[in-house]
Amino acid sequence: ESMYPYRVFLKKFMYYAIKDIENLVYRSLDEGDEFPKFRIAFVKYTDRESADEPGKVDVLDFVDYTSLDEVCKKIDEIEIKSSSVKKRAVFDGLKAAGDLKWESDTLKVILHYCADPQYGDKYTTNKKKMTDDYDPFPSGVTDLKDEDVLEPLQSLGATFNFIGLSGRVLAFQSDVSSKLDMDISNPIINELN
Repeated sequence: ESMYPYRVFLKKFMYYAIKDIENLVYRSLDEGDEFPKFRIAFVKYTDRESADEPGKVDVLDFVDYTSLDEVCKKIDEIEIKSSSVKKRAVFDGLKAAGDLKWESDTLKVILHYCADPQYGDKYTTNKKKMTDDYDPFPSGVTDLKDEDVLEPLQSLGATFNFIGLSGRVLAFQSDVSSKLDMDISNPIINELN
């Protein structure tokens, strides 16, 4: 629901990102080279019911580029029906990304689109502006430690791109970027109602 104002941008941006990666691969080929193995995975996370049980995470494990229609279908299936400003199970999604079956000796890229930060007061950018129910778990979660999520991601050696879609993620991205090498983008997007 936090993605509601960005729903059109999100889907278009995901399609364009796939095309950009495809173009990057094509530009690196010499004449006569075969298109190398190219795989894409998809992780979608949402809310938690409790502070000590994982949140709902939808994972499409790596599929071959020849199965790109599966990834595009997953993007098309993203349904965002209503809007809310509430914290999300961000670390559940990041943990799922780190747990994917990554191949060694490959170029790895992670694109993370985020509109609201992980649970816990330390990730709240401006507490005075937030509604009372903004963070259902202000003390954070009890079953996941930051380092247990971020260290495996760091050790992947992936290029981590964080696309912050709202100002609400500024404290989160600042804290996480001190523990995980990431390129940060905060595009200015016209929000939809």
